[in-house]
Amino acid sequence: MPRKTAAATSSETVYSTVLSGAHGRERREERGIEKIDLQKAKKYGMKEQSRFGRMKYTYGGVVFIYDPKSKREITSWISSDASLETSGTKVSPPIILQKKTGADTSFERKNQRAIFQSELFHQKEKWTSHSVLVVDMSGSMRRDDVNGARCRSDGVWMALARDYVKKPLLAKQRSRTDLISVIVMRETA
Repeated sequence: MPRKTAAATSSETVYSTVLSGAHGRERREERGIEKIDLQKAKKYGMKEQSRFGRMKYTYGGVVFIYDPKSKREITSWISSDASLETSGTKVSPPIILQKKTGADTSFERKNQRAIFQSELFHQKEKWTSHSVLVVDMSGSMRRDDVNGARCRSDGVWMALARDYVKKPLLAKQRSRTDLISVIVMRETA
């Protein structure tokens, strides 16, 4: 069962809205899940597309199904593959990335970058290197036992961005002509 700690609950999370239906309330009651767990899952959890246009959130050992059309909780359960005792999301707060503003997000700069990427993709002789990364996105990657990440998959993407892209770029070991391809492994590649 998820642990409840007042210190881990921000006032913003407490006041975030999750409307409940009779079925959702009944499932939570029989499974020992508090409404605050759903609010945390919606705010901090890993978000995935589910059936019938619904969204699935996983956080802190709780799986929560939400209908964005009716803005209601559908159901929730305790994840059987979650490591509740060593959950990274219970130890470290999530990392909130700041949105870039100004010239970095201007239409002209984005357009120039898109043109360059398109030209580079079609002119292999301009490539200085080509790396192919295979990333596991199977069910085990939903576990939330990585400190500083919502789940294992978030930890992988953050590590790739930080250690495989950002650091080598800053150290001038990579440039914008180094191509990186990513293959995502789910049930199929």
